[in-house]
Amino acid sequence: RENAEMVLNGLGIADNFDIVVIGPECDRAKPHPEPYLKAMEALGLKPEECVCIEDSVPGVTAGVAANLYTVGCLTSQTDAALRKVGASQTIHDYHELLSEIKRARNGSRTRVLQSQKSLR
Repeated sequence: RENAEMVLNGLGIADNFDIVVIGPECDRAKPHPEPYLKAMEALGLKPEECVCIEDSVPGVTAGVAANLYTVGCLTSQTDAALRKVGASQTIHDYHELLSEIKRARNGSRTRVLQSQKSLR
């Protein structure tokens, strides 16, 4: 937890997160969907109200298993590898993600669930 909070604070984005769920605090870490399920439960959200952004095969696998729209970020894996485990779409980097979010906004509020690893 301390490391995750340090990273979020260091990036100046800690205030953007209502909660932080980290693997060691879950009974089953990724690729099991428990981290995402716990986050959705704590926030009172349904899968269709969330987006999962991951850059690893276990992370995408967890997002898909949690029934989340899952975006694979190609920072450490190939498009083929992330789509093979169920990524709904892939992006090259976080700048592309921001462009996609701006295009997709339609006035409704969607929270983005990210893992600590996705922030690297």
